[in-house]
Parts: sequence; structure tokens; C-alpha cells
Amino acid sequence: MPSSRPPASSRSRSPAKPLPELLPFLGYLASERGLARNTLDAYRRDLTDLIKWLKKNSSATPPPPPGPSRLTLPQSALSSPQSMRPSSPSRDSNVLQNIRIRPDAVYAETGAKTDDAALVATGSATSSESAPEATTADIGSRPTADQTLDRATADQLRQYLQSQSRAKQSTKTVARRLAAIRVYLKFLEVMGQDKQDILQQLERPKPERDLPKILNQEQVARLIGAPDPADTKFYHRDVAILELLYAAGLRASELCTMNIRDANLQVGAVRLFGKGSKERIVPIGKACIRAIENYLRDGRPRLVETRARSQKRKPPRDADAAESKTHRPPNTIVGKANAHGDDERLFLSRSGKPFDRISLWLLIKRYATKIELFREVSPHVLRHCFASHLLGGGADLRVVQELLGHSDIATTQIYTHVDTARLRKVHKQFHPRG
Repeated sequence: MPSSRPPASSRSRSPAKPLPELLPFLGYLASERGLARNTLDAYRRDLTDLIKWLKKNSSATPPPPPGPSRLTLPQSALSSPQSMRPSSPSRDSNVLQNIRIRPDAVYAETGAKTDDAALVATGSATSSESAPEATTADIGSRPTADQTLDRATADQLRQYLQSQSRAKQSTKTVARRLAAIRVYLKFLEVMGQDKQDILQQLERPKPERDLPKILNQEQVARLIGAPDPADTKFYHRDVAILELLYAAGLRASELCTMNIRDANLQVGAVRLFGKGSKERIVPIGKACIRAIENYLRDGRPRLVETRARSQKRKPPRDADAAESKTHRPPNTIVGKANAHGDDERLFLSRSGKPFDRISLWLLIKRYATKIELFREVSPHVLRHCFASHLLGGGADLRVVQELLGHSDIATTQIYTHVDTARLRKVHKQFHPRG
């Protein structure tokens, strides 16, 4: 029987504070390229692992180049904020002229406590009224540990990647860490350092492509029908979640961050914000529309009442705590997801708070176990089913790419290898000797 616990990567863990030498880089990715929190966290983990390896093997570290050894952003990076539109890191240093980075926002985006922002902010003041907004130049000029990363040679980086392979890391993991290194080297080029020679020497491993796990249409129907109608409090919510995951091919994070106004039930479409805050509109069918309507009418009001009752039981906060929260500076990076407040979230938990990814994972696993579907089933499996069943029904590959929000059609092409029955049909129809 599958475990009832979420995978290690999804379970709650202590927030990790980014290393000081990574703050300018993470701020660049968040402010200039608009990368999501999970993506920033992946870059932080991979580069932190590399930094630890380089420091452990520091005997081979070359002496620092002449001049300041710390990565310092130019003072010209103190202009007004720039849009979150992604851009190529191969541009010159002028690309950062309009970026302003809040250390507390970088910490919040990468999963650390915002109170630790005082470690890198200018001055010792911690209140929003007295502490000036720190810039990337302020961050880069702070004393940090020995920054071996920006002085690493191509041989050292190759040795690190080889050590990962010897440690039995998968090809996907090694390829992801190499991608993080390449993005960081391109960032250093933006900052005026010549890293083209190293970039040319780093070979990209060809990652293996596992076929996505999918369910057939009968299994999907059983999964959607698994919620118990007698559970009056959560039945409509759970059916709406399952219908929407399969009807629109949502990622888990997209479903959890949906607001009520993102679902236009009259038109029959939902608005989603995917990776890099890219917006897309996906149509939904009548079954999904009915499920969401039933949830908004009969299910969500009950969950809102639960939260209201729990808030009434809480003791009132003192005036200082209330004033502190009122004057807390807004999170300039994560603010887009929370700008409308928790009250507008479409799906709520049993406590009336916004539904999170771990709760969604547990919900899918619970119903998969209930219908005796003893295989790895996650929210992403329904996204795979959405794409595979569309292609199996004759949908165009480009249309499926747009619906999934893939930037590269090669990512969508993997679904063409899943439906073997369709491949045989196409071969028989179009091959001269089929």
C-alpha cells in the first residue's frame, strides 16, 4: 500500500537562509526574470551544495584576482523597479540598472525568515520606517565568507559534476545542477566577468526522459467519483479539485494559488499563472463548471464559516503587535500571489485557510488508495492524463503545448510516446505498407 506521507521534497522543513554570496544572484532571478519561489529554492540548493564542495576542496582554489574579491553590483542599480518580464542573462550590465531588491523579499521568496533580512540590510534598524531599502549593491558590499564560487575554474566545476555522478546522483540531478551553474556564470557575465571560456568547456549531459505516468479514462472517472457525498463539508470541494486538475491540466501550485475571480464560469475558462508568472487561459468543460458552482454555493461558505469561528476564539492581539503587522513592508516578490489576500483563494482547507500543495498531495493519495489504485498517483499525474488523453483524442500538439503552458514544444512531445494505440493507428493510416 502506498505511503500516506508526502514525499521528502514536499514535507515541511525548516526554512533555509540563502548564503550571503548568493543573494545578488537570487535577487536578479527574482526581480529581473520573475522566477517562482520553488525555482529560486532549487537554484539556492544546487549552488549551496556546490559552494560547500568547493570550500571542502579549497586546496585547489586559485588565488583571488586583483581588486575586490566580492561580487559588487554597480551603484547604477538604484533606479525605479523594472517589470518582471523575463530576459536573457547574456545582456550587458545595463540589464540590472533598474532593479531594486529587498533582502526581506529575497529571504521570503527562498523560504527563509524575513526577520533575518537585518543581516544584510544597510544599518542596524529593523523597522520598516527607519530601515532604508537595501539594494544589490548594499548586499554585495557586505562581508561574506570566502567566495570560491565566482573564482571556480572549469576543471573544478567538472570535478564537482563528476563527484555527483560518482555519488550515484541521477542524470537529471546532475543536468539540473549544471544548468544552475551555467545560469550563475551568465549572471557573472552580466556583472562584467568573462566566463565564456568556462561555459564552452562545460558539457551538458543528456538526461534520460522517463515516460510520464498516466491513468486510463476509466481510472480517472473512478478517482473523480471517489469523494463520499455523505461528507457534506468537503465533498463539493474535493470533487471540484479533482475535476479541475483533470479538466485544465493544472500544476499543484497553480490550483493552490487560484483566486475566485480566476474562474470565469459563464465563459467556461480559468486564468492560470504558471512558471515565471506566465499567464494563460484554459477552457473547462461542463462537468468541471458544475463542480465549481456546487462548491462555491454549498462547500466554500462552510469553510469560510469555520475560519471565522476559529478567529473569534483567538485572543485579541495587543496594540503593538497589530501596529507592527500594519506597517510591515510588503513583499515585493511574493506580493503578486498574495496581493488579493487569503479570502479570495478559490480552494480552502478544513480550517478555512488557503489550500496548500501538501494537503493537495494527501487528498489525491487518499482517494487513490480508496479506489485501490495502488500506484504512484499525485496531482501531476492528472496533468499528464489531461495532456495524454487530449493527444489520444486527436488534439494538435501545439494546442496541447499552449494549454499546458510549456515554453518548449519538446517538453510536450514526450506525451506522444505514451499512447501506443494512437501511434499504431497513425502508422496504419499513413504508412504506405501500414
